[in-house]
Amino acid sequence: MSPRGEVLARIGGSEAGFRDLGHVAVDGSGATYVSEAGLNRLQKFSAEGARVAVWQLPKGAGEGEWYLPQSIALSGGNIVIEDWGNHRIVVQSSDGTRRLSFGDAKQLESTAGLCVDRDGNIYVADEKAHAVKKFDPQGKLLSVISNSTGNRLFNEGPSSIAVDANGDLYAADGLSVVKFSATGMLLQRWH
Repeated sequence: MSPRGEVLARIGGSEAGFRDLGHVAVDGSGATYVSEAGLNRLQKFSAEGARVAVWQLPKGAGEGEWYLPQSIALSGGNIVIEDWGNHRIVVQSSDGTRRLSFGDAKQLESTAGLCVDRDGNIYVADEKAHAVKKFDPQGKLLSVISNSTGNRLFNEGPSSIAVDANGDLYAADGLSVVKFSATGMLLQRWH
């Protein structure tokens, strides 16, 4: 899409067979990654829109399985995947090799989005816990940012999350967009 809102290209076509599209991420070369929870798969498209890879795994909780992949982010040649149905995060290489998975229903109650900062730290919006959880690139929990950290950040649980070049975070909480620091300090709120 152009800055003026004109459609410049469409990806996928009939061969893609999109169903229940989730999230989109674009890498530095213009390749586009798309998650599809309904088909339990991810697809990768070239900058020109040609499908170049498909990762469709059986539904389940095992090492080679997903259950409803949702949000995705790209970091250092890896794809970070919110494996929503399994309450975990999966990190795989851009060729599909699984590198890491972490989390469970106690640690990630109801994930609702993720993003990755320039250092590779993974931030996960946990809607039910009313929190954003920060993990290092190896999946170790570093911090939990929530209303109990001193600020009334979230009116409702955060339902999506993004990080800017300065490391500040943005979350939609159902009633507003909240901008806050990586330490949980409220910086701005839009209603």
